[in-house]
Amino acid sequence: MRRLTSLVLALALLAPASMLAQEDSSERGQLYQVTTWNVDPADMEGFEKGVKLFVQAAEKAGSSYRWTIWQKGSEYVFAYPVSDYAYFDDPGQFMRSIAGTEGEADAQEAMKVFPALNMTVVSEEMVELKDAWSYKVESFDMQTVTVAHLDVMWTKPGSDEAFDKLNKEWVAFFKDLGHPYPYDGHSVRFGDSGRTIYVTYIDDLSDYHGKNDMMKMIEAKNMGERWQGLDEQFNATVRRWDHYDMNYRRDMSYWPMPEGATN
Repeated sequence: MRRLTSLVLALALLAPASMLAQEDSSERGQLYQVTTWNVDPADMEGFEKGVKLFVQAAEKAGSSYRWTIWQKGSEYVFAYPVSDYAYFDDPGQFMRSIAGTEGEADAQEAMKVFPALNMTVVSEEMVELKDAWSYKVESFDMQTVTVAHLDVMWTKPGSDEAFDKLNKEWVAFFKDLGHPYPYDGHSVRFGDSGRTIYVTYIDDLSDYHGKNDMMKMIEAKNMGERWQGLDEQFNATVRRWDHYDMNYRRDMSYWPMPEGATN
């Protein structure tokens, strides 16, 4: 049960960087514990009920701990920011932030839900936000996010320097293109390392594939030759690539905003 609690609440993946105050040193980006669960479709309703009870508990307690949840079919990904690796020396911090508050009863009720469910931990990882590999759009309102598009890349051995260069050129390219969707780059530190995970934040998926289609924008701005050069660098440094969409479950996430904040 203690392991279950720590995993459900040591949530992970791909929280929007602009929503998180950086607490780490300048030498290292923000860390996230990323836990992926696969839930039996018959138990998805119960799983979501249990997580929402934890959200209620955190809200009532005014907990300073936070998480985001993303979903693809019966798979749920939890993104839980941590200040440093020492956090895991004391995994009971979240529960203590709720103990003795109005939210404790909700947390206790949630704890009763999960043991009866068929669910499996697919992976547990630690990722680091790579700020220099991330593309920011100041005008984009993170509160409108409904979907994330994930690009996962495995690099070729000995290509670290070339891949770093490529990432910085990608950021410069998207700035010049005026692409309307920000993305964050994350390097996997523990887990299936050697991967970089890019999370592009999307408000309206139809616009993303329609009027804001990237290749249409590249053609309209006559930037095809430059993009082709980046594609050649990509082929030289990346040995495997996967991409897919995940829905942002705002109703299962707990991310209190500072007073007066708009995004």
